[in-house]
Amino acid sequence: MNETEKYSGEIEDKSRELLSRIDSLLYDWESEIPEKRTDSASGRKAKVRAAWFQGIIFIGREMQDLKLMSKDASDQFDAFSEYFIHDRKSLRGEPLTTRDEIDWGDRILELLKAEINEQFNLSS
Repeated sequence: MNETEKYSGEIEDKSRELLSRIDSLLYDWESEIPEKRTDSASGRKAKVRAAWFQGIIFIGREMQDLKLMSKDASDQFDAFSEYFIHDRKSLRGEPLTTRDEIDWGDRILELLKAEINEQFNLSS
């Protein structure tokens, strides 16, 4: 096996790991917006929590670093991360997470998943 094949195999393995993390954020976290604020002490995996949005951003940055995103997908992800890192008042406290923000996060996760599947024809 030459270095190119080895590197390609490592990227595919990393892509499988990323796909698993994407699926966890999509399907293991609750989409319902609770009446009261939810934090890590609650033990709930709720998409209203800052950790969910941070997970999306970490995965997207990793994919960008590995060059696993098209220009269009990267631009869409950058708009999402810019909003949650710089434009939004806070990921903690006020304002509380909205349905539109959760839906946007889900769309970005689906986009990231599609980017990996397009390059490696992986399925989860």
